[in-house]
Amino acid sequence: MIAKLLWHPGSFLSLPSHPVVHLIASQQGLSSIRLFSQNRSSLLASYMDKSEEFYRAMKGCSSLASVSVARKLHAQLILTGIGSSVFLQNHLLHMYFSCDLVGDACRAFSEIKHPNIFSWNTMINGLANSHRICEAGELFEKMPQKDVVSWNIMMSAYFNNGRPGDTVRMFLLLLEECIVSPISSSFLCV
Repeated sequence: MIAKLLWHPGSFLSLPSHPVVHLIASQQGLSSIRLFSQNRSSLLASYMDKSEEFYRAMKGCSSLASVSVARKLHAQLILTGIGSSVFLQNHLLHMYFSCDLVGDACRAFSEIKHPNIFSWNTMINGLANSHRICEAGELFEKMPQKDVVSWNIMMSAYFNNGRPGDTVRMFLLLLEECIVSPISSSFLCV
């Protein structure tokens, strides 16, 4: 039955029209479906194992600041098919900034389909630490949602780059918008 549905003249899957072929194809298809169902949990475990391996490798690369390893890890991440994991993409951003590959980090960020708050904060922090305060500020303004970490990153960036006026302005804006409540580290910046 399944093979008959798969085969029709002119299709890309041209099976000979013979009842035995249809029966074999049907049984193989059902076996594949059963095998997939049975291995679904092991596939998930395999995905999690690969994610953990990449996370550890990127963390190690970040501490070594190895440019060549960073780019190889990114290529491997894409080849394995798990490169769309936002968790891993966030670590990729951090790794690139640790290796002083700001352009690569910016490109990687632009490829994240649905960046989360950690993606945005990692980018803002990386840009700020790379002394690209204006770019960090522009990205901060574009953030769809800001948390107290986002605000603290920007206040620290302004303060650490000799811009106390901007630090106070950010703090007052934080209080004015009352979107998030400042925490003790917010006051340390001001």
